[in-house]
Amino acid sequence: HSSLRCSRITAELPPVGRLSSLLTDLGSSDWQPLRPRSCLANPCFASSLLTSFSVSEACRRGVYVPFGIGPTAVLASSVIYWSNPIKESLRRTVDLFAVRVGMAVQVLLAWRYCSGRALPLILAGYTAGGACYACGRILTVRGAVLAGHRVHCGVHVFANLGNLLILPYVV
Repeated sequence: HSSLRCSRITAELPPVGRLSSLLTDLGSSDWQPLRPRSCLANPCFASSLLTSFSVSEACRRGVYVPFGIGPTAVLASSVIYWSNPIKESLRRTVDLFAVRVGMAVQVLLAWRYCSGRALPLILAGYTAGGACYACGRILTVRGAVLAGHRVHCGVHVFANLGNLLILPYVV
């Protein structure tokens, strides 16, 4: 069982060694994305569709411009990438760019156009998503590819939750 193997390996290392091992795995490029026969079987494809809730809620509240534009770009790039994920591809590069710029813009929008409670909410969502990204990467590098991708879905869940939670605070 792979989780037993991983815990046994880290249990033998001193705390600094465990941290070093985690950081090494986090920074590793020695991984490949999950590639099931159908994109519908990929949990990351399915969870990337969650961004549509951020887009539709921004539309419903009449703030698509500016709050729905970034999520729309992320939705399009993520669906395109996760429909056939290839690690070294222009599609992945475009997706990562759209996600990073989209997140930065949403944080700036929350800071500039929302009341004070919004910024901590979006930052909490993005922080939780970042933790899921890190854990998913480590699991994938360690060979638990499906588990890693399931945990990666948390990025989509929590980032979109952060996007949704700021909308009631638009002033």
